[in-house]
Amino acid sequence: MNRDDYSHGFIVPFIALYFVWLGKEKLKSIPVKPNIIGGLILMILANLMLLLGHTGGIVAIQEVSIIVIIPGLVLLLLGTEYFKALIFTISYLILMIPSILDVVVNRIQWPFQLLSATTASILLEILNIPVFQEAQFLHLSNITLEVAAECSGVRYLISIIAIAVPLAYFTQQRFWRRMSLVAIGIIVGILVNIVRVTLIGVWAYYDGGIVHGPGHIFQGLFVSVVGYIFLFMGAWVLKESPSFNIARHRVENGGEGSNINRAFTNIKPFNKVWLIAILFLAVLGVYIHQYKSIPVPLTNSLHYFPLTIGDWKGEDIDYQKSTFPFRIKNADQEITRKYKGTSGNEITLYVAYFESQHQGKELIYYQFQKLYNVSETAEIDLRDTESISVNRAFVRGDDINNAVFYWYNCNGRNIGGRNEVKLITATGGLLNRRTNGAVIMVVSDVNKLEELQNTFIHEKKFIQNVIPVLNHYMGDSVIEK
Repeated sequence: MNRDDYSHGFIVPFIALYFVWLGKEKLKSIPVKPNIIGGLILMILANLMLLLGHTGGIVAIQEVSIIVIIPGLVLLLLGTEYFKALIFTISYLILMIPSILDVVVNRIQWPFQLLSATTASILLEILNIPVFQEAQFLHLSNITLEVAAECSGVRYLISIIAIAVPLAYFTQQRFWRRMSLVAIGIIVGILVNIVRVTLIGVWAYYDGGIVHGPGHIFQGLFVSVVGYIFLFMGAWVLKESPSFNIARHRVENGGEGSNINRAFTNIKPFNKVWLIAILFLAVLGVYIHQYKSIPVPLTNSLHYFPLTIGDWKGEDIDYQKSTFPFRIKNADQEITRKYKGTSGNEITLYVAYFESQHQGKELIYYQFQKLYNVSETAEIDLRDTESISVNRAFVRGDDINNAVFYWYNCNGRNIGGRNEVKLITATGGLLNRRTNGAVIMVVSDVNKLEELQNTFIHEKKFIQNVIPVLNHYMGDSVIEK
């Protein structure tokens, strides 16, 4: 619901059900032989994943659990042969799970950004529009455009594939025709995004106004809409004669005069495997409904966090007037302070503390994906030969570039890895119902690239001074009785 590039997910389960309905005659011929051991293993695994995801407020694990529990139910209630017959339909459900698709998308997003930027720059030059390409940036005479991760077209390509697969299955009978239609959808999606970026460049160069054109018609959704149009045109071009389709359909489903036994074999309407499935789901549902994490407030409020840290002098920033680009919603306590060093360098410190986490109130903030994508691990040396791992990033913006260090604090421990934070949150929520934690960011504006390394050096010095103070605040959280 919150992401246009995955809004196709709502139609996926209905298409999957239609796949099942089309194969109902074949399914009726398969004997029902419950695979209790295999089904229970997948059910237990899925339940554990759902519990960890729910207690830790980790949406990704919850999303994946549904793709595990459905085949578990099929094995438990109907058996291995049914699972084999439904494996295509179950696999198709992956196209409605953002966290699974994101794993693939995040790996190929950058190459697609470069492809779109490079090809669009060539097309703009052909159109006599002067352009200088710098990685994913297109510098025109009056504006600089960025082919951002969201503009790579990959995510909207997923929605095209989600529609291309059932369209190919429903309209084509030969395997090569089905694959050709899916390939058409993929190729068109790639080409349409390149055209979209080029049109944005043309519009921005001659108009200089709204970047995505009149009515925002050149937004990412443009890729899906045009892709769907070409998909249906391709299905019409590749279609076979109706008589052939009907004959083929009859052969695949056993024919009208087939002697295949279409009655379910030796099946009781209600037996022990149904009781097992109902018990599992009922217990899981009750636990999730009743579960509540314990709030863990700070004994020292961040409101009293010192304005003087070493040689750095700070002042609070008004949220209403601030242009600070990194802020997490729904934090229980947060501060945004601007500190100035003796050398005149200004650094913004942002701390957001969560007494507990749940879906929509999380340390790993989904809108920071751009920041996460460009992050690398860095070590900060502290006193007494101690060091901590943090994340370092250079984030390019429309008007201001930012040099960023960020890390997390869970149970008094400073942690850089997001996966480690998720694991601590999930296990802490499941074992002792504690999901508290904080995210800490140190951010500086960077006007020139030549200043970047010096800026990182100043930020490291500030972090070395601020860590002991933060540890005093983060280490004194208490469980609310």
